[in-house]
Amino acid sequence: MTTVAATTVITKSHLAYARVLAASLREHHPELPLLVVLADEPEGRFDPGAEPFALIALGELAIPGLDATLGTATPFEVATVAKPFALAHALDRGHGAALFLDPDTLVTGDLSELLERTSAHAAVLTPHLLAPLTTRDRTRRDLNIIVSGSYNAGVVGARDRAFLRWWQARVLAECRHAPDEGVFYDQRWLDLAPGLFDDVHVHRDPAVNVGHWDLPERIERDGTPTARLVHFSGFDPTTPEVLSWHAGRLAVGEPRRLAPLAAGYARALRAAGHDEIRTWPYAHG
Repeated sequence: MTTVAATTVITKSHLAYARVLAASLREHHPELPLLVVLADEPEGRFDPGAEPFALIALGELAIPGLDATLGTATPFEVATVAKPFALAHALDRGHGAALFLDPDTLVTGDLSELLERTSAHAAVLTPHLLAPLTTRDRTRRDLNIIVSGSYNAGVVGARDRAFLRWWQARVLAECRHAPDEGVFYDQRWLDLAPGLFDDVHVHRDPAVNVGHWDLPERIERDGTPTARLVHFSGFDPTTPEVLSWHAGRLAVGEPRRLAPLAAGYARALRAAGHDEIRTWPYAHG
């Protein structure tokens, strides 16, 4: 199997998330290196050399027009623009393939199949929906996905540089929240990828990239969520009873047995310094 590296992008206020992600990767895949791009500056807040991952400065990614981007984009937009460049940087370091994971993902089981697909295909995408939605508000939920994108950009594998060059060019041109114009940061662009590039693998494993968007449909009959990679998008460890502020209707009591996982993730984030780290200011203003 081609060697794979994991990568993510953070501002320093999200350092705790990267620490917890790194710990979960070490537990389940100690062979997998994690490259963390800092779309920010340390400013003496922490020691980059003491972190449990390789910290990559934003300037190492060779993003065209970076100074202009830093001067006009929000911190979230800067981090999002950096995603395809982080994947390319991992390839530049000699890895045969790279797997991007949002910093708010947690590895809870074996990801061998996902890693094998990442090493074997030009690109790997994970769809938001794996089956028709079943809840009473299913039409509205479908429309939310149509607006935000069929594929979730929080888990993307790549080994094909042509795909990455295309995605890089698109996020440099448009990476903002403008649903009425067909733009949803980096994510809507991925809808085009399966039609534009050969060998794009759609990874339909219900245990991978489990998030709030289709959690009711991924619950097993006994009420236990099937998960080996959980995406805590919109999760706030200070209110662990709510799974995501993106979907306030879905408290962790629905399903009841998800509550221990969410509570454990909140404890891990706070033990990693989240309460202080979240207050650290963004260096680029």
